[in-house]
Amino acid sequence: IGANDSANAWGSTVGSGAVPLSVAVTLGGFGEWLGATLLGYGVSDTIKKGVADTTDPDCWACGYCDSGMAVYAVGMLCALLAAALFLLLATFAAMPVSTTHAIVAGVVGMTMVGSAEMDGVACLNWAWSGGLTSIVASWAISPLFSGAVAFAIFRATKFAALDAARPGSAALLLSPFLYSTAAWVMTFLIMLKSQPTKQIERSTQALTACVVAGLTHAYASLLAPRVREAMPTVRALRAEQEQSHRAVRELSARLVRLEAAYRSLEQAHSARKPPSAGLLGALRERIGAEDPAASPSPGCAPEPGAEVLEVRRSPSPPTPSLHRSPPRGRRESAEDAVHVFRYVVVFVAFLESFAHGANDTASPTSDSSAREPPRSPRGHPECDSTATPWWVMSVAGAFVALGVVTLGYRVIQTLGSDIAEIDFHMAFCVESASTVTVVVATCLGLPISSTHCQVGAIVFVGMAKHGLHGSDCALFGKIALTWVATIPLAAAIAALMMLPARAAITL
Repeated sequence: IGANDSANAWGSTVGSGAVPLSVAVTLGGFGEWLGATLLGYGVSDTIKKGVADTTDPDCWACGYCDSGMAVYAVGMLCALLAAALFLLLATFAAMPVSTTHAIVAGVVGMTMVGSAEMDGVACLNWAWSGGLTSIVASWAISPLFSGAVAFAIFRATKFAALDAARPGSAALLLSPFLYSTAAWVMTFLIMLKSQPTKQIERSTQALTACVVAGLTHAYASLLAPRVREAMPTVRALRAEQEQSHRAVRELSARLVRLEAAYRSLEQAHSARKPPSAGLLGALRERIGAEDPAASPSPGCAPEPGAEVLEVRRSPSPPTPSLHRSPPRGRRESAEDAVHVFRYVVVFVAFLESFAHGANDTASPTSDSSAREPPRSPRGHPECDSTATPWWVMSVAGAFVALGVVTLGYRVIQTLGSDIAEIDFHMAFCVESASTVTVVVATCLGLPISSTHCQVGAIVFVGMAKHGLHGSDCALFGKIALTWVATIPLAAAIAALMMLPARAAITL
């Protein structure tokens, strides 16, 4: 999961240059593990119910005397192995796919083979709510919905910041609201989808998110002066001021040397009046050694020390103030406004990693725990739900982090730079749109894949920024084809693994 889904949060962040790849995979891995450990545990309604009802007497018949749960347990292992193999192939091909869809496809494949007493194909759940139909529909719903949200965020932030009379200052004023909004959305998403918090009342969830957003807004306001100091035009002005100061120091040092030369010659020949040609020659020779351009032209005989006095009396160049405001040209200030989004997009990306670890890590762990249903006090299997201990989620989160660090760079490159060239502002729009789409879809009960949302947002934002040719439509077509192939390929791999396993069990 980590090798492929890590690009959901860090693809556009790395592609825009907000953070180096090494920093991105480190932060992403830590966020995945932290989310899985702190909020990933609990009682989960496993993926198996979205494919086939294990309590159906005509299918797996969990709880019945002729139960096929022994075959089912082996089948879930085959489903996990098939999903892992498919995800590795997709990762090496640098294709972003939905890991949840791959796991569901594995369960579909092993269910179609099923046990000898069941009709696997008839047991598949094709219902819209929680069934396979919603997964197929998400191939179109996810990128289109997320793309529309990304386009709206892009236009709104461009109007509020980049198109303002003073874009840099406008972006700084806007940044605390961006931080707090991102914190509210991500907190609400985590509380909606994470097992330990999803049962809390919506009003309490919203209030908790508001408190987190308020604290984030206050902290971001305190950081605004430091963000201003890092703006490109401020750094350029500081470099220009340092260069001016260096020139003034060099000129002052030259004046000191010339004055010392004049005084030494004046003291040595103070008794000789008027100064002889030898004195003038010596003085001119000393001055010429310091600055050849200062030597008088042939035939000119200036007064003794006139050159030095003229230099001493010339006004010094004005020293620029270190606190002067940066120039307000549209181009420079637009760069400043874009630069402000750099810090916001890193903040959002880390929150996404945390949320992904808390939510999506439950997909493989629920399948794993489903292989051994817990027993009731009477010894019968508990088929309604399976408990996932926190330490299982922590171990799973650690392996997700390992996938991020070792292989995450492949898909990150595809989403970060291959589909479209993006900057900090565009990256923020992509990450925000993906997150907002998942939150809205969760509340409305719409089928959404975060991977599909990310790709759709990048395509739409690239076109909004650079026109119809701003995104690589050919690459997007390949990615969409991979999405369509996820279900049949992963299902076929699981079915092929299941056939010999079922035969071995029934011997």
